[in-house]
Amino acid sequence: MFQVPFLQKKLDIDVNKIVNSIRDHAQTLENPNPWPHNSTVITSLADNTWADPELLEAMKPVIEEYLTEWIGSNKALTQCHMWYNVYNNLFQQEQHGHSTVNSLASGVVFLQMPKGSTANTFINPMKSLFDHCAYKQELSYYTPAVGPGTVVIFPPWLEHRVQKQNIQNTRVTVAFNILNA
Repeated sequence: MFQVPFLQKKLDIDVNKIVNSIRDHAQTLENPNPWPHNSTVITSLADNTWADPELLEAMKPVIEEYLTEWIGSNKALTQCHMWYNVYNNLFQQEQHGHSTVNSLASGVVFLQMPKGSTANTFINPMKSLFDHCAYKQELSYYTPAVGPGTVVIFPPWLEHRVQKQNIQNTRVTVAFNILNA
């Protein structure tokens, strides 16, 4: 009956080049975790000085496919705000959405996913209904199987979180919002 607009594709990108760019930039952050009471992620979101033009170019066809097929928009991509997130062992991020930033869509590019790491967990907007019925928990949450280079695009109102990571190495992602310009 209801379907959440969700697109998952593999990008042809140089993951190592992007991860190295993020590692170099992360060392320059004045405030690497602007929300320590909510999460334990190192992020460039508040810094707003990092972007990767090559990654954006690789994402454009997938973003335009999402906008055309799910939003019904034939507008070309005009604005995309991107930032990185770095997770070390036991790092996590609180449940949140992106609907307050005038976005048409939001997304995540998974760059480095070490053994034991998980993708973002998406929360079904009908979760409160499922909590009051005999539905199984798997209807309330969805964690896609992803690997390096996978992009996931979803509505900005779809809440999501990153579970506490049990990893030996670093999990690295790039998040983005496609802005309604």
